[in-house]
Amino acid sequence: MGTPLSDDARRLLGLARRARALSLGLRATLREVRNGKLGLVLLASDASARTSGLARGIGVPVVVVGDLRTLGEAAGTTPVAVIGVRRGSFTARLAELLGIGPT
Repeated sequence: MGTPLSDDARRLLGLARRARALSLGLRATLREVRNGKLGLVLLASDASARTSGLARGIGVPVVVVGDLRTLGEAAGTTPVAVIGVRRGSFTARLAELLGIGPT
């Protein structure tokens, strides 16, 4: 199922969304990667094989977390397969909360 999202991680994603530090969905995330703005990608465990393959091949750390519904709820939106987190303090703190190394 992937790495569970703690309450702190959920709160941080909500704050990041309000700060416009997230890209929601594969298309927006790929666009932000091309612009060099992302430091971390969150991928739903039940994302399609195509989406999963594209997300994993973009050269940014990818963490599998929860399912589509859980990921969407954490960001305050509808179910979503991919969320990109812009570089900066949100990325560093989220990586810490998810138990991955520095990004």
